[in-house]
Amino acid sequence: MKSFIIAAALLASTASMAARIQPKPLPVQAGEPKPDPEMSDEDVRSQMAAFLGTIDTPVPLSSWKSLGLRVEAPLLAIVRSADALPTRRAKAIDGLASIGTSHIDELRSIANNEEEVYVVRFAAVSGLGALLPENEMVSALTPLLTSAKDARVRSVAGLVMVSHSSATCPAVKAQIRSEDADTRGHFARAMDACFAK
Repeated sequence: MKSFIIAAALLASTASMAARIQPKPLPVQAGEPKPDPEMSDEDVRSQMAAFLGTIDTPVPLSSWKSLGLRVEAPLLAIVRSADALPTRRAKAIDGLASIGTSHIDELRSIANNEEEVYVVRFAAVSGLGALLPENEMVSALTPLLTSAKDARVRSVAGLVMVSHSSATCPAVKAQIRSEDADTRGHFARAMDACFAK
């Protein structure tokens, strides 16, 4: 029964993954929620739990930012937990990327881990796209685009790259041309993103 629940959760999460690709975090602007120093630790934990419990609804960047860096340690603990559901770990990575985590090397390791669950790798790839400057993002994701064993990971790397930099479209198009007919379809959204720029 547990394996069925996990499989169903992964399927639901995969269906809405692309919505979690966020633009690079920007400095807090006027009118945007700021970390609330009056918010108790219990309030922060409660709000974090609510965000992690959402189903098929991406949590806005500003909502994670409103919790401040106090959520970094508990989110990181979830990401590292072998007992946490993959979908919960993926949402924790989304939160880390939204608040501007300093644990970029950990996200890089997850993204490159061929044994990692796809939904968690997706979140790590998306997080790297949001956190890294353009040249570092391209350097980090190009090997995944060209060499990841899972075609879905290759396609996600391509989608994240073109979502943050139109200059990466030629590389993504070249990878699409090198794909077999049965894997090329995974790149439809990346190709659409290139044409939209």
